[in-house]
Amino acid sequence: HSGSGGENFFADGLHVVHELKRRYPAAYDVLCRVQVPGEYLEKGQNHRHTAPIIQVDPLTQDFVQLRLNVYDRAVFNTIPQSEMAEFYESLRQLLLIVRDKEQQWALKLFPGSIVLFDNWRVLHGREAYTGSRTMSGSYVQRTDFLSKARVLGIID
Repeated sequence: HSGSGGENFFADGLHVVHELKRRYPAAYDVLCRVQVPGEYLEKGQNHRHTAPIIQVDPLTQDFVQLRLNVYDRAVFNTIPQSEMAEFYESLRQLLLIVRDKEQQWALKLFPGSIVLFDNWRVLHGREAYTGSRTMSGSYVQRTDFLSKARVLGIID
């Protein structure tokens, strides 16, 4: 990185979700229920998905995933217009918690730095920066990671 800024920040999505449920239970319910369309466009492909922002296990109601990427939104046609205000108020309440600096951990990455995290649980982003910067990313299928961790006895 040849300029200034560009710190990475992380927030524990599980903690954020617990805080939302404690502070704003109605918002928690909305964000667990409403199916939010998203899409990711890359050359020659269009990946579309629909899922709630907060995904819970249908049997246990335990937290599974927090999906909070406002940049990948698609046409929002999964709920009636009359319910949009409630959805966006619920999202605003979630973002109040996520953006609280006490919820975040910041890290300046330098050449050779590696950060590993669970993308279903940890929210992450980067602050604005000047100059040029190169970052590389890689993803491991969650099922592959969990399978290997079970085989190695790291988790049950």
